[in-house]
Amino acid sequence: QDMNMVSSRSHAILMLRLVEPGNDASSPQASMFVVDLAGSERVQRSGVTGQGFDEATNINLSLTSLGRVVTTLIQNESSGGSFVPYNASPLTSILKAGLGGNSKTALIACVTQAVDSISESVSTLRFAMQASHVKNKVEKKEARDRTHLEQEKITDSGNSLTLRDGQGTVPLASGPLAVWGSWDPALGATGRTVILLMGPNGEPASMRSLIDKLAGKSCQVLAPKLPGTNIKQVEGDVKILLELLDWLGVAKPLLYGRDWGAIRAIKFKIC
Repeated sequence: QDMNMVSSRSHAILMLRLVEPGNDASSPQASMFVVDLAGSERVQRSGVTGQGFDEATNINLSLTSLGRVVTTLIQNESSGGSFVPYNASPLTSILKAGLGGNSKTALIACVTQAVDSISESVSTLRFAMQASHVKNKVEKKEARDRTHLEQEKITDSGNSLTLRDGQGTVPLASGPLAVWGSWDPALGATGRTVILLMGPNGEPASMRSLIDKLAGKSCQVLAPKLPGTNIKQVEGDVKILLELLDWLGVAKPLLYGRDWGAIRAIKFKIC
């Protein structure tokens, strides 16, 4: 007996995109997809022919691809794999962000209690159970957004530094700190910042050749003269270094430690 004589036998996808005023529509700030998936169809039971048969076949192929994507995502969680066959179907390509991507996804499974459709209901519930184990990465994106916001706050609170002949003094709360380097006030903390650390008896001026090479790579470079004279004073040096970075508004510097300065760099990273 023929079934669903008036069915379009197609998936329905409604895409809503939020775009900032004046921005290009191809770069939305957020998107929401509302998807109505067509159910799988056993053509032997439905008795469909012609164009309806082709439509039913394409629907079943796309649902198979969707199931394969879900299974692969679950397997990758334990195996550490990275390949996911999103390109196997236009459907999975469109739904890529909602399957293991940077999004929050809700799935509603529609089933029937009719005895003659029990196999379809079980298949739908089995797919829903598998899909519930897929983990999206939205939390990582939110963490990146929070980190980026914190970095912006640090950068905005930075002060302007001017060096004369590659030398200068930073007026910190803990006391004036002599620094050597190459610093462009126009870039400030927005440039790529490298901090060079020496040992207790080292002179930052001796790193002039390294400073010049890094400056030639468009880096902001500073070599502070930290007051510590022995390993017991490393923590005090780290506090002063943190105070210097806050004063400059530098959120994520690259540290280079030479000799005993490497201990200062490691201690800073640990803190």
